[in-house]
Amino acid sequence: MAVVVRGHLKDYAWGVVDGLRDWAGGPTGGPQAELWFGAHPSGPAVLRDAPGELPDAVGEVPLLVKLLAAASPLSIQLHPDAATAAAVLAAQQSGEAPALLSDDAEKTELLLAVQPFSVLAGWRDLTDAAALLHRVGVGEAAATLRAGQRAGAIRHLLALPAAQVAPAVAAIGDAAADLGWPAAAAEAMAAIASHYPQDPGVLVAATLQHETLQPGDAVFVPAGTPHAYVHGMGVEVMAASDNVLRLGLTPKTVAVEAALGALRHDRAPVVARGTAAGAWLEPAGAPFAVATAAGPVAVQAPAGSYRLVLAVHADAVVGVAGVTYLLRPGDALVVEAAEPLLSATSGGLAVVARSCPPVPTATVTP
Repeated sequence: MAVVVRGHLKDYAWGVVDGLRDWAGGPTGGPQAELWFGAHPSGPAVLRDAPGELPDAVGEVPLLVKLLAAASPLSIQLHPDAATAAAVLAAQQSGEAPALLSDDAEKTELLLAVQPFSVLAGWRDLTDAAALLHRVGVGEAAATLRAGQRAGAIRHLLALPAAQVAPAVAAIGDAAADLGWPAAAAEAMAAIASHYPQDPGVLVAATLQHETLQPGDAVFVPAGTPHAYVHGMGVEVMAASDNVLRLGLTPKTVAVEAALGALRHDRAPVVARGTAAGAWLEPAGAPFAVATAAGPVAVQAPAGSYRLVLAVHADAVVGVAGVTYLLRPGDALVVEAAEPLLSATSGGLAVVARSCPPVPTATVTP
């Protein structure tokens, strides 16, 4: 089966006001943070051409695709691997742990920038991060970090008294610039501090590596690796899970020990720069692959896997089994594995995602 859907709008506070109006069917007067294209019960996509939702037509699907517009920083997050998710969920169900996760799935994700996107992903060099923490007056945490004890440093930072947090956060943008951090990284720290002036998570953010993604760049974030998206617009492709553990920059639960226990020091994010239209991004360890159709470059996705084509800029045309589907911006075509090869073109930009068996991840030296 192939079916066209529209996204389920999420109005999280960090979203751009009416930032997704061109894809969500118009303005709402409030933040428009994400459009979900999937069957997740927290936000199933709706059928475009008939009443109902995507699960009514095809049941569960293996991937969740989101169009995301961030005006302010998202929380520092990591997503548990399969073993950790299963253990935490079992503890929840037995009453031994608070409710933190929604399922037992491993969540990996990839963010493809549609507009420039400022992100934190993976660990900053220990020496650089420790120097910044020392400069803003949290020397004990800096020494712990310099000794290679990231988890210990994060525990210390998140336990700091408010009277120590506020001045350290206020100084962090200027301190990063004074220490010679790249301008974009120092500006990102200043922006995070301005949005969260009392949050010790700002100091945790200083331990993460900053990247600026230009349109067409992507970052792959394996389960167990810390990250935070600062501001920008992009398309996320992920395993169909909503499992999140947080380490700051949020009024939501910060589950310090659960999050630190889910860290995978043998994994690291991977940044892909300027991937050509039509070429598949297939990160090691990912249960998906992603490509873009743009201008004269078509994308073909073979049978045997779940596929989704999202029209982003301009219309997209998708052919499957002799049927041609016209997608307007904000439409997505969902194609089940049993359907034959599809071919997608776009006068602007369309994102194509397909499920695939993950290949082994490379070991990363901490």
